[in-house]
Amino acid sequence: MSDYLSNEYDTIKRPLTTYPEKLAKHIFKKFSMQPGDSILEIGAGRCELLSGFKKLGMNCYAIDAAPSSKKWADESGINFELSSFDSKKPFKPFAKIFDFIISKSFIEHIETPVEYGVKCMEILVNNGTNIVLTPDFESNYR
Repeated sequence: MSDYLSNEYDTIKRPLTTYPEKLAKHIFKKFSMQPGDSILEIGAGRCELLSGFKKLGMNCYAIDAAPSSKKWADESGINFELSSFDSKKPFKPFAKIFDFIISKSFIEHIETPVEYGVKCMEILVNNGTNIVLTPDFESNYR
C-alpha cells in the first residue's frame, strides 16, 4: 500500500496550519473533555488534531495505515499503532480504555461504517464518546 501521507499530505501541497489546534480546543470544550482523559484518533495522519488535544493535557493515541504517520506521532509524543481499520488487529489491544474516539474525514472512506461504530463502542469506556467528523459535501463541491 502506498503511503498516502507522502502523496496527499506533503507539507508543500498541504502546509501545516493552526486550524487543527483550534478545532481540538473547540471539541475539547464542546464535549466537556478534561486533562487526563484518553483519546484515540483513527486515521490520524499527521497527528495534527491529536497534537492539539495533547497540548490540552489529554492522553493521546493514534491509529493510521501510513507508516509515515508514526514519525508525526513520535514528534508529538503520541502513542502510535500502525494498522488499518480493515485489519483484525487495531482494536483488540485497546478494550475499554478510551474516554473518547475521534475520526476526521475517515468514515466516508470505509466500506463498513456500521461495523466501525460497533468496534468503537467495544473500546470506549462506559459512557465514552465516539466523535465522527465528515466533510461537508456542499462546501467541498463549491
